[in-house]
Amino acid sequence: MTKETGGRAMGFDFGLKRIGVAVGSPVTGQAQALSVLSARQGVPDWAQVSALVKDWQPRVFVAGDPNSDDRNLMGQLKKFVKELEGRFELPVHLIDESYSSIEAGYQLKQGGDHKGLIRKKLDKVAAALILESWFCENESERDGDEP
Repeated sequence: MTKETGGRAMGFDFGLKRIGVAVGSPVTGQAQALSVLSARQGVPDWAQVSALVKDWQPRVFVAGDPNSDDRNLMGQLKKFVKELEGRFELPVHLIDESYSSIEAGYQLKQGGDHKGLIRKKLDKVAAALILESWFCENESERDGDEP
């Protein structure tokens, strides 16, 4: 197991107004939805992010990459990633997040959540799905196998 994938990981569903946060273990490949942070043009309250990092002590970050044509969104995502790396001196991996919010909404609806709750939980559940996707893509490292 590599140092990078050993230990806890923290995932982010990046958005200009909200950023979903999840944590998980590469060993189990499972993630837990944590919270949704308010953001202004993609900039969260960094004190809240610091508190989460302090509480959960991740060894790696994973952020969803929307692969969007929206230059503002992509520019803000790059700034967010650079700030994460700089503040916490941990690696940040980007992973395609296509359909993560749609899947999160589906799971919440199947779980019986009503529309208002779905809106409140959507981003953090999407962050958990993003993180679990990254675990799946890095499964050979997690198991100690050669890629």
